[in-house]
Amino acid sequence: MLKKGKKVLLLILAFAAMLAGCSGGWTGTQVKYDESNGGKGGTVSSNGGFVVQKGEGDNAWFYFINGVQDSSADNTYGDVVKGSLMRISAGNMKSGSYENAETVVPELFVAGDYTAGVYIYGDSVYYATPNTIRNLDGEVESGYLNFRSANLDGSAMTDYYVQVSSNTTEYRFVEEDGVVYLLYLDSTNTEIHSYNTQTGVNTVLAKGYTSAEFDDSDPENPVVYYTMPRTTSSTA
Repeated sequence: MLKKGKKVLLLILAFAAMLAGCSGGWTGTQVKYDESNGGKGGTVSSNGGFVVQKGEGDNAWFYFINGVQDSSADNTYGDVVKGSLMRISAGNMKSGSYENAETVVPELFVAGDYTAGVYIYGDSVYYATPNTIRNLDGEVESGYLNFRSANLDGSAMTDYYVQVSSNTTEYRFVEEDGVVYLLYLDSTNTEIHSYNTQTGVNTVLAKGYTSAEFDDSDPENPVVYYTMPRTTSSTA
């Protein structure tokens, strides 16, 4: 099973590279969402990777980032091809009908943290994308990240008002008791944050850490490992 999973992953990645490298880009239509078509039904495998499987067997869908793109590239929503989120059904993969691949979210899925990628919980996809806001000089500040979610057809996009210092910020989207949280490391202020995507409450879990890291073997793991400076008490 593991070998088969690796084979599918490599095939999807090769397919993404082929699409991203095509002159003129991909010209298909954006996905039309319904529950029987890669929606709420079905389990999710490889969450947090560059390719995420939703559903099982012939009913599965593969959601994937279409190639590697620079964070400084044009991130105008709707114009992005290379680096966008696409999907293809298991049936179309099996038959080689790659022209039936569909765009889910036509903006950049690019972040400096390569250990975090596409997250699907329920009928929504959660992701990070380079900032598109311009500064006073008219320059796009793509060095920052925006965190968002959207339905699996790209609709109902939600922005999470979280400010991070750079696009290399380490982060995870995790789910606990039906609630999706954004965990991220604020290296500038040495803080570990947990942002509730339902309530918008941003909680500082730890401050003043010496080192901190996520579980790279499991991108869904809500545990953050960190160390704190040793404190000593003096006695009179």
